[in-house]
Amino acid sequence: MGDFNNDGKADVAGNGAVILGNGDGTFGSPINYPAGGGGAYIAVGDFNHDGNLDIGGSISSNQVDVMLGNGDGTFRTPKNFTVGKTPTSVAVSDFNADGNVDIAVLNSGWSDVSVLLGNGDGTFQPATYFAEEGIFNSTAVADLNGDGSRDIAVEGAYLLFNRPAGAAALLSPS
Repeated sequence: MGDFNNDGKADVAGNGAVILGNGDGTFGSPINYPAGGGGAYIAVGDFNHDGNLDIGGSISSNQVDVMLGNGDGTFRTPKNFTVGKTPTSVAVSDFNADGNVDIAVLNSGWSDVSVLLGNGDGTFQPATYFAEEGIFNSTAVADLNGDGSRDIAVEGAYLLFNRPAGAAALLSPS
């Protein structure tokens, strides 16, 4: 969910489509995008600091697509970024406190979390992997320990505590 055309009305994105809201609980026709295998797991954020919502989503066995929003409900051609095997959940936050939105991807095929640090222009640095045990389907982001940093919670009660230190995210499975 997000306001992809900046009209103050909630819009919906998922499965390779964006549906603009009418503001009365109804929606327009889907606008389809070539986002790989469907984009069922997505998160939104302003990845390039232009004031428009962008979409990041898992789309294949080892990639995340990023579509930069134009602010009118349309998006630019997706850019692919490599993550772990079988991404099953995507979350966004500024994990390293540099002012840029980053992406965390839960990879059930490798039982790990990939963190892609944002460069602030809609591109991302290569993924850093944080191993976990088991197969997971979902993740969430919140300040879990009250230190002012956004942490990652993984289904199965695994927590990755973020300790920002300069330009790199430091996540700990303890």
